[in-house]
Amino acid sequence: VERMAEMTRISKTHIRAIENEEITNLPADVYVRGYVYQYAKVLKLNPELVATSYLMYFKKLKSQK
Repeated sequence: VERMAEMTRISKTHIRAIENEEITNLPADVYVRGYVYQYAKVLKLNPELVATSYLMYFKKLKSQK
């Protein structure tokens, strides 16, 4: 988490919240999408695909609460 926070400039709190699916600890959808996009880039994944997929999942989780 420490290294990912340094590489992406995303707070450790938000990285942990993304990884642990703690949607109540995350900001607005647009920020979450940007965070996941940057996270995917660092991991050398397709950032557009990962961000879009995660945001769909994120919205589904939010609607269930």
